[in-house]
Amino acid sequence: RWVRIHVAHSQSRDLYYPGCDAHFGPLKDARIEFDGPRSVPGEIYVNGRLARLRGARKEGHSVSADLVPDNLVVPGENVLSLPIDCDPRAVRLTATPDQDAGARLGWAGGSVARFRIADPHVAAAAMFLANSLSRDAFGPGVASLTGWDPQQGCVRLWSWYWTTGIVYEALSALVTDGQADIDLQPLEEGMLGRQVLTDGEARGSYFVRWDPDRTAPCGVRAWHAPNDAAYLGLHGLLVAHRRTGDAIWLQRAELLAGWIAGPGMQGSRLRVGWDANRGQWDDSWHYIDAAWTPAFLCDLAARTEQKQYRDLAVNLAHDTIDRFATEGPFYLKIWRANGRHTRTVFSRGMAWVLEGWIPLLQDGEEWLRPRVRDLATGLLAEQRPDGAWPYLIDQPGSGPCNKGTPAIAYHLNRLKPLLPEMSDALELAVSRALAWCERNMEMSMTSPGRGGIIAANAEGAITTVRGIPVAFNYASAYYILTRRERAG
Repeated sequence: RWVRIHVAHSQSRDLYYPGCDAHFGPLKDARIEFDGPRSVPGEIYVNGRLARLRGARKEGHSVSADLVPDNLVVPGENVLSLPIDCDPRAVRLTATPDQDAGARLGWAGGSVARFRIADPHVAAAAMFLANSLSRDAFGPGVASLTGWDPQQGCVRLWSWYWTTGIVYEALSALVTDGQADIDLQPLEEGMLGRQVLTDGEARGSYFVRWDPDRTAPCGVRAWHAPNDAAYLGLHGLLVAHRRTGDAIWLQRAELLAGWIAGPGMQGSRLRVGWDANRGQWDDSWHYIDAAWTPAFLCDLAARTEQKQYRDLAVNLAHDTIDRFATEGPFYLKIWRANGRHTRTVFSRGMAWVLEGWIPLLQDGEEWLRPRVRDLATGLLAEQRPDGAWPYLIDQPGSGPCNKGTPAIAYHLNRLKPLLPEMSDALELAVSRALAWCERNMEMSMTSPGRGGIIAANAEGAITTVRGIPVAFNYASAYYILTRRERAG
């Protein structure tokens, strides 16, 4: 920390991620308590917004104060940005649910669902997705909350809207199959309402998430990321078009594709994202998650018969190879413009590569076949004896990836008809992965996290609290979709 502040000058704020223990919001009467601060600031940032401290009171080593406005605090994880000279040992938040505020905000607060699913694990995973639905804290309608922390009993990663797409697809599939009664309209209202329609650099895009930022006073970098928005387009907008047949969904998907193909590109390369706080693009790095982007463009090309979308999908697959390829079957985790790439092998990123390339291979891009086969072969070789894949393939001690294992299983299952010579080996790997997911799924009828796939690994909550077990919405969604494909 001292080096980051005084030598590298890469940190001007301290970030904390306290969980407010209120189960539902909206919240009022929010208070903050600092344990052993060196100084008490007059204002801080809560979830990217400025809050004043009022009526500070000291009791022993602690200082508490009211937050104004008080409605910035959400139930579960909050991102607090403090001046570095405050430097408390810990920070706590408390607040009171506003019982008169209408639609609830928080885990299990957004919908009523009934399921008719015989398999207990699929039923539990479906309940996890239903419980993840909440009134959207950042826009209209309903969103799926990304992470559930079973130890703290709270939501993590409130801002990660992009994961709502795959949850919508999984719930839509259950509704289509007659296995669920759930109102999908609030999710659809959110997908339409959150898309940027005003003129400017962000037109057609989505605010998909924020990343912690210790260099900015607000403490977060609000991303409009082309790849995450494409994920919403693939699993959200285009699924809604298939489900409803309404032309609005195709229009919005084309608007999104226009943003990706326009401002979202720098020459032939996909950009990492537009920072809404600074009002500028960042081209200094990219991550392997971008590899899934061609899948959205392939699907859109098939529906519109517009060749330019497919051409862009092919170009982006080449971009993934140019920036992320290694001498082996795997791909880098992070590319950096300065050449200091993060070369560790991120197993979940390999699922994202397959997500983007399988549609191209299905559509006749045979030049990808050797790469897809090599990647699948590498994944088979690195599957743990228990059926999971490690968070980092080159660091087996990083722990089993409960987020990546069901996603990898889903795509390996899709590869069976494309790689018939590997079909038996792929089938075995998928079966073992699903069995691991089921052994690590919360099955208690009384647990709010019922249906979450839980395992401890070094990654934890990814961008906030590391090294903790967290169940993720998209993991349960991929589990459901894999089981559905195998049953059908």
